[in-house]
Amino acid sequence: MPEQRRELRRQKEDEERSAFLSGEPHVIASLSSAAAYATNLSELRKVERKVETRRRSIDRVADSVEVYGSDEEIERAQELKREVSALADRIQIRVAELKAKRKTPAASKIQDT
Repeated sequence: MPEQRRELRRQKEDEERSAFLSGEPHVIASLSSAAAYATNLSELRKVERKVETRRRSIDRVADSVEVYGSDEEIERAQELKREVSALADRIQIRVAELKAKRKTPAASKIQDT
């Protein structure tokens, strides 16, 4: 009986990993779109937090896939890690741009007075 439960649990985990790897590209694309259309720093920071949460989830699944997954799943997990890292980098650039925009008008007001 315990062996059967372990096998069922392993199968369920395999299915969940596979579903995660299949669905995650859509989540990343959605977050990428949200980051691109964020008009202010507050909105972008919300997306940034979500991306960091996704990154941690992908890292956990990728670690699991490296132990239990197929070569195809390992490659998909690695690709997801690259995509979410690239998205996080793009968000950091946008954050810096928005911060710079915010500082520029304030500095010009000081000079005008």
